[in-house]
Amino acid sequence: MKKFLQRVVLVAVAMATAQVAVAESWRINNDTSKGAHFASINDAMASEDVKDGDVLYLDPGCVLGEQTITKAVTVIGTGWDFNDRPYGYAQISANLVIKAAARVVGLYITGHALLHSDNIVIERCRIDLHVYRDTWSSACNNLQLISSYLPTGVVRGIMADNGEMSYTIISNCVISSNDYNNPPLLYLRNATVTNCYLVKTGQGKPLLARMYNSSFKNNIMINISGSNIQSLIEQNCSGNNFSCNCMSAETTTTYASANVCTNSIDISTYVINDGAAGGAWAQLCEGSPAIGAGEGGIDCGPYAKGSLYPFVTYGMPKHIPYFTEAAVPAQPTDGKVKVSLKIVNQND
Repeated sequence: MKKFLQRVVLVAVAMATAQVAVAESWRINNDTSKGAHFASINDAMASEDVKDGDVLYLDPGCVLGEQTITKAVTVIGTGWDFNDRPYGYAQISANLVIKAAARVVGLYITGHALLHSDNIVIERCRIDLHVYRDTWSSACNNLQLISSYLPTGVVRGIMADNGEMSYTIISNCVISSNDYNNPPLLYLRNATVTNCYLVKTGQGKPLLARMYNSSFKNNIMINISGSNIQSLIEQNCSGNNFSCNCMSAETTTTYASANVCTNSIDISTYVINDGAAGGAWAQLCEGSPAIGAGEGGIDCGPYAKGSLYPFVTYGMPKHIPYFTEAAVPAQPTDGKVKVSLKIVNQND
């Protein structure tokens, strides 16, 4: 049955590949018995056959150690956290180092995403640790972080003069930091942050630190980390603009009336399914002050309809077919094995 399901996955990948007009497509699987093109992203980067613009698909069940992307390719995983499906998800169980203007979609990264290049796109990924500029010698401007889930991590530049990441776009993400020294967003300049769920828990820093000349719109921003300076939205920030956000901290009185501000720190008033997997806990509950508080009357937060990149629970890549049910009988009937599959396409 496993071999059959793997073949179905290959058919689904082929269907997705057909949508790419020019780029070459390559399969990645560390299980060499599966007949993939490469056993790892690292092997693909070392191959002269793989060019900028190519697409790398990680097979379901593929588990890799630390990987480094050195070409401007697109890497597509299978989403994350759906163990109830009849196949496993692809995973990088270490850091992902990105040294080119690559696009990464639908990956589960248990370590850091270490950035060494401008114009990186990270979309529908789960990253358990930080997304950050790794060295002073490599600029990391124009990062796009879209519809991604950081359950315990942060997005940050470097603590140094000119160590910020500039012109970062963060949209429809769930970012929850419990790190004592790191708020959800740190050392960013001229960033645009829209329809995100930003929450700081545990003792330590406020929600934002050393953020400059950045725009915040349609976000849910909650600091429940403690008292005094720990309870602020901002620390050592300047030039930031806040509009149509739902903000909760002990100190929110300095923000414009275009924002919905409250001193309540009861997180249950903002979300539903607290503790649910896949970022589903960041959905709004009935009566939430974030409902309709966004620009033009849309909701604040990552799931908002009408926002640019509504959050998709489990990070399924768009336009990638996958199957949700598979029934393969143990014995053939009249010499034939009658297989039943339910295949869907991630259209949103």
